[in-house]
Amino acid sequence: MNVIIIGGTSGIGLALAKHYVNSDHQVVICGRDITKVPAELKTPSLSMMNVDVSQQNDLIQFFDSLKDNPMDIVIYCAGKYFNERRLDLNQDEQNEMRAVNATGFNLCFELASQKMISQGYGHLVTIASIAGLVHSSSPTLYSRLKADMITQAKHYAATLENHNINVTAIAPGYINTQKLRELNGGDASHKPFLLEEHQAVSCIIKAIKKKKILSVFPLRMKLLVSFLNYLPLHLVSEVLRARR
Repeated sequence: MNVIIIGGTSGIGLALAKHYVNSDHQVVICGRDITKVPAELKTPSLSMMNVDVSQQNDLIQFFDSLKDNPMDIVIYCAGKYFNERRLDLNQDEQNEMRAVNATGFNLCFELASQKMISQGYGHLVTIASIAGLVHSSSPTLYSRLKADMITQAKHYAATLENHNINVTAIAPGYINTQKLRELNGGDASHKPFLLEEHQAVSCIIKAIKKKKILSVFPLRMKLLVSFLNYLPLHLVSEVLRARR
């Protein structure tokens, strides 16, 4: 199987790449800095390319380089986050978040779906966030972008169903990645229902195999969000602000 991972040089994208390489699949990953990929993963079954998903030409050239290769699964793992509940984002930071979490995602799905339609099969996957499922009177830019990502994935699922193409949106809770630890002073253990990377990978792989349109995990976080969404919107906003 040929697996393409956008944003596969770090975090959950890299963890997924390790899983698929170790499962004897052909894997192509791209990211801003392929030097971050550990040496033990650099095997003949792994191809890498430097790609900045916020740059349209980079993504177009990346998919063009793969035009002669089948695409069984394309996973969009690229993401950008700033804690706007602690910081007032400047315009550059807002633009960067939109470029990665919206523009890059949409272009990736557009290019990948065109390829999959022409080959007659495929599976599109995006790593969104459970933040995109929380209803609030003052949602952050990040949560709005992730909500849009989930909505877009559902739209693609309905549109591509008759083309033998599956679409899965993954909405995880907190995953103990290096980036999350960096954002929390080196230790993210205080985050509720924190998952280790291998646990998240297991959930994602199961969702892909089951061809779920939306997968939300862990269960306790899913239940918590369901409870929050029964509360008045202004109260949810107060709860979220208190947890910053």
